[in-house]
Amino acid sequence: MLDVARVERIVEEVRELTGSAQTAFTVAVLPRVQVAGTVGDEPVDETFAPALTFDLSDLRLQPNLEAGDGVGPLAPREVGSGTQVIPATISFGALSLSISTARRVSLLGIAALLLLTGLTLVARRRRGDGDEHDQIHARYGNLLVPVSARQADARQVTDVSDFDALVRLSLHHGKLILHSVEGGDRSYFVDDGNNVYRYRVEGPEPVTMVWPPVSHDARAGR
Repeated sequence: MLDVARVERIVEEVRELTGSAQTAFTVAVLPRVQVAGTVGDEPVDETFAPALTFDLSDLRLQPNLEAGDGVGPLAPREVGSGTQVIPATISFGALSLSISTARRVSLLGIAALLLLTGLTLVARRRRGDGDEHDQIHARYGNLLVPVSARQADARQVTDVSDFDALVRLSLHHGKLILHSVEGGDRSYFVDDGNNVYRYRVEGPEPVTMVWPPVSHDARAGR
């Protein structure tokens, strides 16, 4: 609160001491703002004392409205500098993720990829552990035509050493591969009209079981 009567007494004392007849004076109000603390990790210890001036005459006391620092004499500001830590983000269109969240998501993605890779390797290993017949049907099933039996003719049958060779003959002549089961053996044929090419997959050896089981003493003739 500005004590106008006291300001007038001070002006009169100045006139008496100086013998001046001056009628215009400047009155400055100097507030003092002390700021102490921390901003983030940085300590702050500042003093702000902006001057608010008034023009004083015999008839009036009015503020000096010349703009100083800030938006006006009644809203002073002091420009300062500092450091502010803002969490970094990654934007994907309308989706925005913080760096920490993006790291966690990427770790989950890597873990899921490793798990999927492991499952794929296990599946491939299991397919590899199956018999040759299962592998042939898994890989070349679109080229196979099952037949119940194949009638023999006078043409010579040529056996090939591996199924891939039979596939190459099939593709070369534009013929499908005939597949038949005879006993426990599986046979694959390519008939180009002149020659017959064959690849055979032998079935497992039969297992003979005796029932009831013969004891060791009986086998020894006891």
